[in-house]
Amino acid sequence: QKLTFSLKDKGRLGIDLSPWYDRYGYEDGMMITRIEPGSRVDKDGQLAVYDQIVEINGISLNKISFERSQEVFFDSLNGSNLHLVMQPLSPPPTPEITPTLRKQTI
Repeated sequence: QKLTFSLKDKGRLGIDLSPWYDRYGYEDGMMITRIEPGSRVDKDGQLAVYDQIVEINGISLNKISFERSQEVFFDSLNGSNLHLVMQPLSPPPTPEITPTLRKQTI
């Protein structure tokens, strides 16, 4: 699923991001863990909790750390549009494969 958000509208997107872990427990990009009610993302309605962000503005998040994923995300906020490629996650991660979540609110 490809989505574009205009960054001309100032204000937070209203999402919490946490590391996404592959089936072996290694960080592999990021996922949405919360959508703030009434936020831009909530009103848009195209994203859901547990969706995995696999690409940001043409940069793949495959096999990169959460910290690097955050850098890519924040660098992307300096442009006029935010282009995301999303992968819905089904079922949600289980405690056995998801270590303690660290999150970043954006």
